Amino acid sequence: MDSYHESLLKLMHSLLFCFLIVLASIAAPSLADPPYELCSLDGNYAINGTFEKNLISLLSYMSSNSSASRFYSTSFGDGTDRVYAQYMCLNYVTNGTCGDCIRLASQHIRSLCPNDTEAIVWEESCQLRYSSRDFFGRLDISGNKWLDNAKNISQPVRFRMIVNNTLQNLTRVAASGPDKYVTGKVNFKDTSKNTLYGLVQCGRDLSAGDCRTCLEAAISDVLKNVYFSVGARLLSRSCYLRCSIFMNDCYEHNSAWKSNHSDLKKNLLIRVAGRGNKVVLILIITVALAAMVLVLVASFLYYLRRYHRDKKAYDQDLPFMSLRIIASATKNFSSSNKLGQGGFGPVYKGVLPDGKEVAIKMLSSCSEQGAEEFTNEVLLIMNLQHRNLVKLLGFCVDREERMLVYEFMPNGSLDVMLLG
Repeated sequence: MDSYHESLLKLMHSLLFCFLIVLASIAAPSLADPPYELCSLDGNYAINGTFEKNLISLLSYMSSNSSASRFYSTSFGDGTDRVYAQYMCLNYVTNGTCGDCIRLASQHIRSLCPNDTEAIVWEESCQLRYSSRDFFGRLDISGNKWLDNAKNISQPVRFRMIVNNTLQNLTRVAASGPDKYVTGKVNFKDTSKNTLYGLVQCGRDLSAGDCRTCLEAAISDVLKNVYFSVGARLLSRSCYLRCSIFMNDCYEHNSAWKSNHSDLKKNLLIRVAGRGNKVVLILIITVALAAMVLVLVASFLYYLRRYHRDKKAYDQDLPFMSLRIIASATKNFSSSNKLGQGGFGPVYKGVLPDGKEVAIKMLSSCSEQGAEEFTNEVLLIMNLQHRNLVKLLGFCVDREERMLVYEFMPNGSLDVMLLG
C-alpha cells in the first residue's frame, strides 16, 4: 500500500476514533461527584496576609468542633480582615458524619477557591461558606446550582406538576418549623415504585419568610431546568432542595409531612425511560455525527476511486506532468501562447523547465469527453507512437483539468493537425 492510501486510512481511523470518544462522552452522566464550589469574583486576599491567617484559624476551629452541631456560624478577626463562616449539615446525618463532612469541606474550599475573599462548597451531606462580609441571617439566592439525574421521565409535563405541588407543600412546613427542615413523599399509585421523595432545608438563622423565599426560588430553578429528570438537587447559599423517585436514606429521617393527596393520584403513572429533552439532544448530536462520518467515508471512497483512475494513466510509460509545471510553461495559459481552438478545447505553446518547446492540448470543461475517454485517448496515442506521427510527451490530470503534451512542430503543422 502506498503513502497516499496509508494517509487516507490513518485519517479515517482517527475520525472514527474521535467519533466514538464523542459518543462516549455524550452517553456518560453530565454530573461530577461532589464537591461543588462557587467562588467569588469580587476580590482576593493577600497570600500570607492577616485575612488568610484568620481564615485558616477559623476553618481549623470549625473543623475541630463540627461534631457538636449540624449548624454553626462564627467569625474571627477584626476590621477588614474579619472572616465570617458558617456550615450546615443536612438534618438527617449524625453529628459525627457532619463533622467528617465539614473537615473534608474545609480542605476543599481552600483548594477549589484559592485566595478568594468569599466562597462556598457543597459536599454530599453538608455545605461550608465563608466571606469577608457578614452574611449571617441574610437571604442569598444568587448563583444557585442545579444538578440532575442522568435518567429522565417519560411524562415530564405531569411530573412537573407533581414535583411543584410536593415541594411547595414541603416548603410551607419547613419554613415554619424550628429546624427549617422536612422530608416527605407522595404516592401516585398504590405501589412504592411510583413515589416522589422530597427534602428541603434552610439555614436556621433565616426567618420563616426568607426560608420560604429561598426554597421557592429553588423550586423555580428545578422546574425550569431539570423537571424532566427522575431526580434533582438545588444547591443554594441559604437553602437546599432534593427530590427523586428513588428511595434514599435521607428521605426517611425526621419526616414531618407525608401526603397521599387525591389530586396527585389521578392515574399519574411515572415511568423511568430514556426520553426527555436531553435524550432528544443526544439523538440529534449522534445522528449529526453519524452523518458526518458517512460523508467522510463517501469522500474517502470518491477520492480513492479518482486516485485509481488517475493512477491508471500514470502507471503507463508516459511521464506525468503537474498542472503547476504546465501553467508555468504556458505563462499561466497566456493568450499570447495560444495556438488555436479545436473541437475539444484550446491548444497552447509552452516551454518546459528543460527548455523543450511543447504543444499542450487542453480538454475543454464543456467537452463531453469524460475521464474514461481521456484515458483511452492517452492509451491509444501511446500505442500509436511512430516516427512519422507527432510524439506524445506526457499528460496532466488535475481535478477536472486534463491535458496532453505533444512535441512542438515549429513549422506550424502541429496546430493544423490538432485543430483540423
